[in-house]
Amino acid sequence: MTQLGSLGPSFYLSPPLKPLRRVLHPLIHHSLAQYKLPDYPALTTALLSPPSTAKDKEQAILYLSAIRDMGIKVKQGTVQRWVRMASGTGFGSEVGGPGRRVRLLAGIVGVGGAGDDRGEGPNAHDPTRALTEAKTQAGEGGEGIWDMGTFELTSQESGPTETTEAGGDAYEPDVRTFAECLRIPGPDRKPPNASDLVVRMSSDPVCNGGEGAPPTLFQTAQPPNVKKHKVEGVEGAFVLENVLGPRECEYVRSTMELMGFSRNQVVGKEDTGIGECEWMTCEAKGEGGANGTNEKGMLGAIWNRVRDLVPTVQGKKPVGINARWRGFRYREGGVYRMHIDGSWVRGGVRKGRLVEDDGGGVKSRLTFLMYLNDDFEGGETTFFAPRRGGGLEGRKVRPRKGSVLVFPQGNERSLLHEGSGVKGGGTKWVVRTDVLYEGF
Repeated sequence: MTQLGSLGPSFYLSPPLKPLRRVLHPLIHHSLAQYKLPDYPALTTALLSPPSTAKDKEQAILYLSAIRDMGIKVKQGTVQRWVRMASGTGFGSEVGGPGRRVRLLAGIVGVGGAGDDRGEGPNAHDPTRALTEAKTQAGEGGEGIWDMGTFELTSQESGPTETTEAGGDAYEPDVRTFAECLRIPGPDRKPPNASDLVVRMSSDPVCNGGEGAPPTLFQTAQPPNVKKHKVEGVEGAFVLENVLGPRECEYVRSTMELMGFSRNQVVGKEDTGIGECEWMTCEAKGEGGANGTNEKGMLGAIWNRVRDLVPTVQGKKPVGINARWRGFRYREGGVYRMHIDGSWVRGGVRKGRLVEDDGGGVKSRLTFLMYLNDDFEGGETTFFAPRRGGGLEGRKVRPRKGSVLVFPQGNERSLLHEGSGVKGGGTKWVVRTDVLYEGF
């Protein structure tokens, strides 16, 4: 007994003893209820905070295992912070090789994201099981990132407004229709950033469906060829094909260029190579339509195209798309490092200023990622989940112009993912927003 007691926590929290820990968990949990347990999440945060040594990270991995085995619930923001602390360069940097970073990320995701199989309900899923059931290239070892291939649309059907867009001049947004509605200095952002956060609002008629909007943009409410494709191996993720027409993609890109880009660079981290901009696509009033927009507006048109293809989440029905859009421009080498998307409340604009929460108990539960082009190499959206035996498994989604990638966010079912590097001198254009739900 003395010899076993001297083995320390690394022995009892090791993978071979995981089945034993599961069997003993109810008894241990009942016995420990009478004691004040250590604050394992706080201890983990302290270990991962700079300066974090190799020994600190190994201890953090043990604490993460304890958090999962004891069923300790961790706040979404804490999990996001851990991912930021642990993540580094992009997908492929450790493929097939050992890496403490990979083991640490696998532990974090097991606690609060993909691979967490403790939840129940209509939206509960276990990406770990789905991934490991798929055909894998994983060989010996267990601390690397294992590439499980790429999901790619193969059909060549035209976009939703391809036929109605024939002829006519291209519509360009007017710079005079945009005004600043929020500015947060870079040092005040969380985490601190090299650039200010600037959010603009738009009175462009295409956004609001007002007079002057051309009939070729966002006027087709329910195009017949929008299709839904499940992303095999990443439970809860799907691609909506042909949501935006070619000129609609060009209009959104022109809007982003008109507003200009700031560097998306966290202080103390190397430059991501990504430019970002953010804008309110309408004045969300919190009543009627999609985010209170006119059905003829841009959000209303997009929502009417996809609303029948978006699932309920935990018994809650979707009510629209968030008016707050975040545009990203990836140049060659640009990588949006591993992260977990947070949940957003519905925003709006009042008297020329951004309202963070427009009320009504509406929050997002799905990320809505719009691909505006596909004429580049690389640049996939890559999902990661823990691999049985250790390490992470990754599955990539290849962007298709006019399509939308939708996947869970904001709760313990959110997915660890990255915007992988663009190659060959190309540029990738995307917009991230959210699907909103009532009652959360």
